[in-house]
Amino acid sequence: MTNGLRTPNCLFVQIAEWIRRDAADRHEPASLSRLDLARMARELGVSEADLRPLLPTQADSMKRVGQALAARGIDAEALRRTDPARMRALARTCARCRSMARCRIALATGDLSDAAEYCDNVEAFATLMRH
Repeated sequence: MTNGLRTPNCLFVQIAEWIRRDAADRHEPASLSRLDLARMARELGVSEADLRPLLPTQADSMKRVGQALAARGIDAEALRRTDPARMRALARTCARCRSMARCRIALATGDLSDAAEYCDNVEAFATLMRH
């Protein structure tokens, strides 16, 4: 990005810290209110228009949850149809993750052997695998 904004990596870190500090307990990042988004942009020194595309979305979280379920042999689409509340809960937990990069790598490589070290959904996934 240009126009005087901070470097993208630094801004991503600042966004994550802002969400963790001010919004994680109240909101999924994808559902920040306009006031929260405006406050976040103001505090980070960027415009709302520049900030919005950088925020994770509910679709991102649902996609990661779907990949994690599939990697464990669980049919995400069937779960979505039969238990949409559980899927939303899994996605909310995923959206608040502090280890997204680690998760993306694990999902890409298929190596979930250490997921218990970083995934807050690991117990829920284990429960689903037992049923």
